[in-house]
Amino acid sequence: MKGECTILEYYQNYHKHTSLSHRYNKDSSLVPMDYFKTMKPLADKGIPQIYSTVEHGWQGNYFKEYLDLQKFNEDNAKDNPNYKPIKFVFGTEAYWVKDHKAKDKSNNHIILLAKNDNGRKALNEAICKSFITEESIQNGTARNMFPDMNLQDDDIYYYYKNRMDLDLLETLPKDDIFVTTACVAYWLGYSNLDNWADIDECVLRMNNHFTDFYLEVQANNTEKQKKINRHIMELHYKYDIPIIAATDSHEITMSQMQDREYLLESNNISYPEEDGNYMDFPNIDVLRQRFKEQGILTEAEWNEAINNTNVILNFEDIDLISKTWQIPIAKQFKGLSQEERNQKLKDLIIKQWREQFNDINKDKLQQYHKEIQHDYNEIVKCDMADYFLDDYLILKTGQEEYHGVLTSTGRGSAVGMYINKLLGFTKVDKVNSPVQMYSERFMTADRINSGTAPDVDNNVATREPFIQAERDIVGYNGVFDIMALGLLKYKSAFKMFARANNLNPQLQNIVTSQIDIYENAVKHKEDDETEDDYDIHNYVDSKYWDLIDGCQKYRGIVDHLGASPCATILYDGNVIRDVGVIMIKSETTKKETWIALQESSTMDTCKFLKNDILIVDSIGLAKDIYDEIGMKPFTINELLNEIENDKKVWDIYKNGYTMCINQVEQDKSRAKVMRYKPTNISELCQFVAAIRPGFQSMYNKFEKREHFEYGIKSLDNIIQDQYRNSSFIIYQEDLMKILGFAGFSMTETYPIIKAISKKKKYVIESAKDRFIPNFTKAIMNSGDADSENKAKEIAKKVWQIIEDNASYSFNCSHSYCMALDSVTLAWQKAYHPYEFYKVCLERYTNKGDKNKVAKIKQEMNQMGIKLSPLKFHEDNRHFLVSPTHEYITQRLDSIKSIQKTAPQFLYELGQHQYLSFMDLLKVLEENKKLCNNTSIVKLIKLNYFSEFGSVNKLLLEKNLYDEFASKKIFKKDKYQNNKLYYQGLQLYATEQKTRFTNLDFKQFAKFIIERTYINDVTVMDMAQSEIQYTGYSIKTIKDCKYGIVANVKTDKYNSNKHTVSLYSLSTGQIKDFATDKKWFAETELNEGDIINPIFNKIPLRVVNEKGERVASKTQFYWELSMWSIVKKGD
Repeated sequence: MKGECTILEYYQNYHKHTSLSHRYNKDSSLVPMDYFKTMKPLADKGIPQIYSTVEHGWQGNYFKEYLDLQKFNEDNAKDNPNYKPIKFVFGTEAYWVKDHKAKDKSNNHIILLAKNDNGRKALNEAICKSFITEESIQNGTARNMFPDMNLQDDDIYYYYKNRMDLDLLETLPKDDIFVTTACVAYWLGYSNLDNWADIDECVLRMNNHFTDFYLEVQANNTEKQKKINRHIMELHYKYDIPIIAATDSHEITMSQMQDREYLLESNNISYPEEDGNYMDFPNIDVLRQRFKEQGILTEAEWNEAINNTNVILNFEDIDLISKTWQIPIAKQFKGLSQEERNQKLKDLIIKQWREQFNDINKDKLQQYHKEIQHDYNEIVKCDMADYFLDDYLILKTGQEEYHGVLTSTGRGSAVGMYINKLLGFTKVDKVNSPVQMYSERFMTADRINSGTAPDVDNNVATREPFIQAERDIVGYNGVFDIMALGLLKYKSAFKMFARANNLNPQLQNIVTSQIDIYENAVKHKEDDETEDDYDIHNYVDSKYWDLIDGCQKYRGIVDHLGASPCATILYDGNVIRDVGVIMIKSETTKKETWIALQESSTMDTCKFLKNDILIVDSIGLAKDIYDEIGMKPFTINELLNEIENDKKVWDIYKNGYTMCINQVEQDKSRAKVMRYKPTNISELCQFVAAIRPGFQSMYNKFEKREHFEYGIKSLDNIIQDQYRNSSFIIYQEDLMKILGFAGFSMTETYPIIKAISKKKKYVIESAKDRFIPNFTKAIMNSGDADSENKAKEIAKKVWQIIEDNASYSFNCSHSYCMALDSVTLAWQKAYHPYEFYKVCLERYTNKGDKNKVAKIKQEMNQMGIKLSPLKFHEDNRHFLVSPTHEYITQRLDSIKSIQKTAPQFLYELGQHQYLSFMDLLKVLEENKKLCNNTSIVKLIKLNYFSEFGSVNKLLLEKNLYDEFASKKIFKKDKYQNNKLYYQGLQLYATEQKTRFTNLDFKQFAKFIIERTYINDVTVMDMAQSEIQYTGYSIKTIKDCKYGIVANVKTDKYNSNKHTVSLYSLSTGQIKDFATDKKWFAETELNEGDIINPIFNKIPLRVVNEKGERVASKTQFYWELSMWSIVKKGD
């Protein structure tokens, strides 16, 4: 490859970056598509081009880039026979040092490209090793991943950044990796552009190892680059090392350079070392001109360097798409044929059917048999038995071996397949369900064969038991979390768009305020929702949609790299080599997570198996409450029997006692469910689906229970049933039924609905062409139309209804599961409220969520569930239900900022009796490390030591003790103006000329206290202390207009936006209020402040039936617009 080539009129830009380089710092505003589009004009002319995955420190999202490039090539080749597909090249700009054991922050750069698939796998492995940290060695992760490395405690590769060293680089196969010296950052760490000996030694070592090692020259017209280029040419001629030209592109056009500047500026980042550098993507003529202006290389030399980039075109093509599903075979079934594994599944299903026979509706026995036979046949037809065997073993092992907690319901469409209940993926019995569910919504052989895997979503209390089980079943290096790219938020993206398009500030403010509403809704989404469930167009006026759509380009910019909250890859081989694994570290917790370089969106196309294990708080909560009650959890069928016509359960929703109850805990959803008042599981299931953002335009009619029909008898009959007397299309299954009525097989229906929601025109047109005549015929046969023309018009209307509803209708089985999770907690609260609240208080106190704990306590008060006051001598180490179920004992560490050691210490002190508070203070003073002064003062103000006297009396005693108890000398001039103290010192101390000594403290304190008028603490002051320290109070003052600030939250996306939780002294309730930005800036609030508030009633922005966002005439919210501070908190 080092031979001379004919000079060509094109070159390959292998050294480039996108926002995928944002591993450590923001560096580019580009996305891969920007490069594709830039290269298209040359590709259209048949000129070869490459796209490399080169990014700082890792391989980039290379599977996604490969798939996107493949589609881009296919789309462009259709219309242009001359189009030359852009070649995919795998590589990285790695960081390297000489010795990984040294604390060397040089972090020099090097370009590594894979010449073939073996090179890709070797490079994946080396990159993964470059992330080995001290923590990963100590906790065993790295040793499990690389058992052959014999890692020692000092084998730390990661030091501020992931680094390869020379030894690791030399493990790469010399004939399969193409290497260049990258930018100036290759040279600076070991040369300072002065003494070259150290870096030259590294150059020669790499050149001796790799078959293709190139010295990279760049055309930057800076003194630094000129000096490096001169030295490169010396090495080139002295050692016959070839040269290669690169651009180090971070942007393509000048406008994009401005985008980059804004991106860096908004993140407080600057790169002074880049001053004077070209960082764009020039054409070949411009590149030559720049080398000429630089004046270091001759024309022959720069042409040679430019021409050498075309050597990359000779790399072998890499194919990343498997032809078959890569489903791992569990260790215990390896060696068995597919037929034998199918039989294993069949035997397992029969065994589970016999064990669960008592938990079925015997009246529907034939339907059960039909479902089981259908499901098994479908699984066998597409060779998916291993998927179900794997998941069965994983969930069984996770629960039995590692004590994991799995939801009794499920999540998503999996509950629509009855076999999944038998295998333990869910306890939902679809046959006995009051809602219609289809197994085809979960899996069909046709969908599997066309590239869509089944997807069982497992809701759990904690993930670790099930991750460990996955590794037991599949193998350690076959299981990793997959990555999730955090893209630029809408607000930041819009700001970049507004800046690039010179939008006027007033317009920017209007749109930004509406984006705030959207981002606030996303922030308060339920546990099992994602950002994709929220369409920003439902929150922004339609006249601004073009601006929102315009900023989508910037939305693709990668903001950060994270781990999927739920998805893992399960793979029979080595994920490290075949896929790629890197380590990410949380900026806040510093927790290390090793992630596979796959996104959820690429798993199916590449035929990898994804397994979802999602933490949902309500799962662990319900389990803990059952344990506290001391009962075995209901089966789903048992639960359905318990809640049927049970007014006590459904009144929980009607009365709004919904703290800690799934789906209805937030203020808005609680208000909605109180108005809707569900009375059975079917209505609750409909409600859960209806409150999703996409149903807003019809929601008010639904909530008011207004009868709604389309006036098309056949359509209304399809949707309505014994549980639903209106024709609201809430579920995707409703649309599946309509398509089924028109003659479509159930296997076809869901892919059509999905295609409509994704606006895939070719699928829509094809389905429409079949639907219209088929539905027309069905209507004629049913007698709903007396002419074919009329029937055809009805069919067209129904098709439009399908198109209108496909994008927002909700998965019925998912909604049903969420409703079951919710009503489980409602039943527990209705029948075992003390156990319910005890567990909730314990759980959220442990999580440090004091605001939620305060709201739980407030609801308890409304329900008449008492909290015992915090009192000395009582056990306040835990929340405890009293033996007679009269109250719940509180925990001391629920007090804000109290020491962790204080509850145990005070409990031990409480086992003794003290004659006076002064005696107790003496013991406390001697043990300050266990309970400090701040904690003691808070406890006094909370009346914790009430057996010794009133709050103000004890505060006086504490002040006296602090000032006088341990002092030996008291200067006269300090106390001359305090007659009482001076008199006491004269009586109980030895008086000298300028001071008092030998104070009898106890007599002195008694003298002061007896002669001091002590006010009772006011209700307002007591409430202030309770709110400030515990977030909770039940003290009220009739007709009092003041409020106490319980909490102040600053929006994470907008530091000028604040939400205040305000305790009303007249009602005893805490409510959240948005604040006026300007007033907050002028009169800042803090927790504990007592204020005189002024509120402003503001209409909610809602979506009307036309899809327009308008001010509601019936729905409002209250803004805390102004206030004056009556009394500051501590």
